[in-house]
Amino acid sequence: VKIVNRTYNTVKSHFSNYEPINVMAARLSVPYCIAVCAAKRNGGLDAFHMETINDPVVQDMLKKVEIVADPELHKLYPEKFPSHIEITTKDGKLYTGEMYYAKGSRNNPFTNEEINQKFTDLALPMMDKGRVAQIVQMAEHLEDVKDIKEFSRLFA
Repeated sequence: VKIVNRTYNTVKSHFSNYEPINVMAARLSVPYCIAVCAAKRNGGLDAFHMETINDPVVQDMLKKVEIVADPELHKLYPEKFPSHIEITTKDGKLYTGEMYYAKGSRNNPFTNEEINQKFTDLALPMMDKGRVAQIVQMAEHLEDVKDIKEFSRLFA
């Protein structure tokens, strides 16, 4: 397996730590984020715990990630945040993809389903599933809520 991310210069120069020693370093490391997504099929909160950062499977995948500063892609920055990724599998198959704006940004917004899932993932460690579902349901119809205190009480 080999993963090559062609991108703008700043990723290579400032966000390519291959040895993150803490959670913040992992969050700011593009190679780590790519490796953990490839190894664990998840880039959510669980990806940013020391146990996951130090996981031998993640660390092995991190060695297979290469960040390449591409002069042509750098010309698009900072208006865009280009990333072209190439994944070569063990059997030689090549998968490619590209993205120019981060997911969740104005130019690449989350769908309502993605927003609800992200909220749920972040809220579940703090509150029970029923209350999370109630908040999501009410938020989807916030314009129908007569008294906003009814909604805000769910967070207490």
